[in-house]
Amino acid sequence: MRFRSAAHVLAAALAAVYLGGSGRAAAQSAIDVAIDGPPPARASADRPHLPHSDASVAIDGVLDDAIWKQALVVDLVVETSPGENVPAPVETRAFLVEDGARLLIAFDAQDPEPDAIRAFLRDRDSAFNDDFVGVVIDSFGDERYGYEFFVNPLGVQMDLSQDD
Repeated sequence: MRFRSAAHVLAAALAAVYLGGSGRAAAQSAIDVAIDGPPPARASADRPHLPHSDASVAIDGVLDDAIWKQALVVDLVVETSPGENVPAPVETRAFLVEDGARLLIAFDAQDPEPDAIRAFLRDRDSAFNDDFVGVVIDSFGDERYGYEFFVNPLGVQMDLSQDD
């Protein structure tokens, strides 16, 4: 999977997801993050808490706001498509932080060949053949049901629910 360079428009890969309660977020690196209050019983040292920030943020594709300096940074080291859980060929990091009302997620995806990125402007929920980044929210904490949010480098959004 190829991603747009940080030198290109990164705003397309910035997602603001509104959560109605506690839950956890999982990125492609399969890291679990406890949100809102103390960690659940199965929390461990490798399950960090999501940082809270009151800093303002501009959704402009530039990760220079103070809020991103406070964010949890997750290296996304696994590719799930076209490879099946293989090491990611492109350096990509996710930044996660909450501000009391929103879960803010930014992706910094570095591609040494930005001209080879596959992305087209198209209708919502129809860019799954493009290169994209995203997150799965397991709001029930049961590892069975999740809300999935993805975006391609041009800002085409895709979302769905997963029920295992």
